[in-house]
Amino acid sequence: MSNPFDLEKLRLSPTTAAAVTVKQIISVPVHKPPRHDWIRVHPQEKIDVGGIILKDGDDELYLVDPDIAGALGDELVFFSMYPYINRVGVLRLWPVRLPAPDGKEMDWPRTSRVAAALAIEKWVRVAGNRSLGAYEVFQAAVQPPDPVLPELTLGEMVKLAFHDRGKIIRDLDHPVVKALTGQL
Repeated sequence: MSNPFDLEKLRLSPTTAAAVTVKQIISVPVHKPPRHDWIRVHPQEKIDVGGIILKDGDDELYLVDPDIAGALGDELVFFSMYPYINRVGVLRLWPVRLPAPDGKEMDWPRTSRVAAALAIEKWVRVAGNRSLGAYEVFQAAVQPPDPVLPELTLGEMVKLAFHDRGKIIRDLDHPVVKALTGQL
């Protein structure tokens, strides 16, 4: 006699489980690509911003509202923020320093911008070379298919990366500004 209660008939197959699952991005890390990640940069999205980098172990980047940027003097650094994705689908924002107002530029940020431009069209790996004093870019010999980019706007990415973490400085009462000016 057959078993009237067959547990195997209730088990979800991996394809059924995948069909009912929706991935929601709830965090967007901000940092340069890890040296072993193959990446692609979003082809249309990029924003130039001002920010402050706190160097206390991990470099923490805070975005600064342009209305108060002038009050922060030499603490303010300018970046292009590039969304990028790696081969396993992790979305991140890559802050690449812009040239100084006087036009001077070091090779690290210059080669980062070159790497970001290449990563718009090809899968690349970006690795620092201290002897060279710059980044090296490696293209995949066999290019995988183009990535599937998440359906997030750049504004939504920045909100997840900065606003939701309290990392946008909108006024001079922000704790980072107070710490930098000796008020804390």
